[in-house]
Amino acid sequence: MNVLITGGTGNIGSRLVIPLVRRGDRVFVLDVRSQPNFESPEFRRAQVITGNLGDRNTVLELVKSCKIDSIFHFGAVLSGSAEENPYEAWRANMDGTLNVLDAARFGGAQRVIFS
Repeated sequence: MNVLITGGTGNIGSRLVIPLVRRGDRVFVLDVRSQPNFESPEFRRAQVITGNLGDRNTVLELVKSCKIDSIFHFGAVLSGSAEENPYEAWRANMDGTLNVLDAARFGGAQRVIFS
């Protein structure tokens, strides 16, 4: 199965890579940074794409070109940073979520898991 984890270098996303790789999934990580919060041998087997959820074309092309089956959507700007930069937070959290849902719909993903 081809799996995309948005926010995949964060605390939850970088840890989720481990069981997915272990079960044999091909894992793609999309995040604004490339270094994981939690380093593991499994994470080194994931394909990391540096990009912004707010960029609709990036998300849609990734889902299509990688033939993503499932998306775990953890990408977000959290509260403290969101208060400092509400426009960046809106782009990532609101536009980003819409972009993920549209990419799943138009790109053929079967499932979106949203936390």
